[in-house]
Amino acid sequence: MFQLLDSWPNNEALGLDKLRSKTAVLLKLDLLARSSDLERVFRHQSCLEVSENELRIRLYKPKDQQSRLGLFSEWLSVAAYEPNPKICTVLAVKEYLNRTSVEPRDKQIRLNKEQH
Repeated sequence: MFQLLDSWPNNEALGLDKLRSKTAVLLKLDLLARSSDLERVFRHQSCLEVSENELRIRLYKPKDQQSRLGLFSEWLSVAAYEPNPKICTVLAVKEYLNRTSVEPRDKQIRLNKEQH
């Protein structure tokens, strides 16, 4: 998978659909997440923090896992992958966030194509 993503152009040169797919795949691999885990990723700083070298994210828990401990997972961290920026999850997320706008009532990142 990494070889395939490495063969693609830089994030800035990818179309939005391909960038969305790449970002979702990298997040799934780094977080060991399912597609359903990424369906409700929110941009709000209580759920997502992106810095130069790290991505911190909290996933929305499935209904069967929600309890008095909260609706969201603990913070999950992904470090930037400096040896190869083309397969760096942090850089892919940053580019995707920069290119997608948010309507005031909708703060979801929308990594699944079907959500658009």
